Amino acid sequence: MRKLMRVLLAVAMVGAGASVASAELCDKCKDRMYIMVVGQCSSCGGTTASKAFKLCAKCSQEQGKCQHCLASLRPVAEAPKPDESKQPAKIDLNRSGEYTHGKWRYVLHVSLPGYKREGREGRLEYDGQAVPLGELGDYYETPWGRMTFFPKKILPVGNNGWIPLPPDEKPKGKLLLPPGLEVPLGETDNGKKLSVKLDQVLVVTLPGNVTTGYSWEIADLDGDALRQLGEIAYQQKSAPPGMVGVGGNFVCRLQAVKPGKATVKLVYKRPWEKQAPPEKTFTVEVTVEKD
Repeated sequence: MRKLMRVLLAVAMVGAGASVASAELCDKCKDRMYIMVVGQCSSCGGTTASKAFKLCAKCSQEQGKCQHCLASLRPVAEAPKPDESKQPAKIDLNRSGEYTHGKWRYVLHVSLPGYKREGREGRLEYDGQAVPLGELGDYYETPWGRMTFFPKKILPVGNNGWIPLPPDEKPKGKLLLPPGLEVPLGETDNGKKLSVKLDQVLVVTLPGNVTTGYSWEIADLDGDALRQLGEIAYQQKSAPPGMVGVGGNFVCRLQAVKPGKATVKLVYKRPWEKQAPPEKTFTVEVTVEKD
């Protein structure tokens, strides 16, 4: 039995030695001996091949740094430059973390991860300021997708604050916009050319009457500088109870997501009348500027 235990220990040591030997190390550190006990990555919190290492293999490869001393493993000319146009990092709901993209910042705190009393609390900021809070189900469209609001509970169990939900989950509240981002447009802006900044949102409000069968829809969105936020919403005007045929407004929201140009065309028509010309049209040409 003792002999078997010694054999198993030797096999384990060889495996640990192989994992250390295959690590991403600089010329200064690669020939050193390291303790065969796993450690914790200072970047992602995962496990490292040795307790002497500061980074796991994945973070070392992504950052181009030595797992032991954090020295660069890439020539200076090949060092990656920050690019805000890249997709933001995916949020891991199982651990605490901080995420930034452009002017947006998201901080997630996870307590008692993996237990029944696990809790998540999310803080969302734009341009250095916490975004205004909403009601249960209200949401912001962010670089990480939809952030939905959950009122804070007495006990920090479950979701609290701003939490990202699956993109296919239908919103239960209303869309919110950080202060200063809204650019209101109406009928009088038809045919205009305008400039906006990144993250700003065009809020196009056009009159109509859904009881007639007519509705506003996007016929063309040329260019990738803008993206539509949610569906076009209909807001009926106030009227006495029981009154029918009351008109209202259609509201379309479009957010500036990258520098460039885009042309937006909306049409007012009955969806089933495929061949009929639209009753009305609304067009604007938009230039999204860099900050």
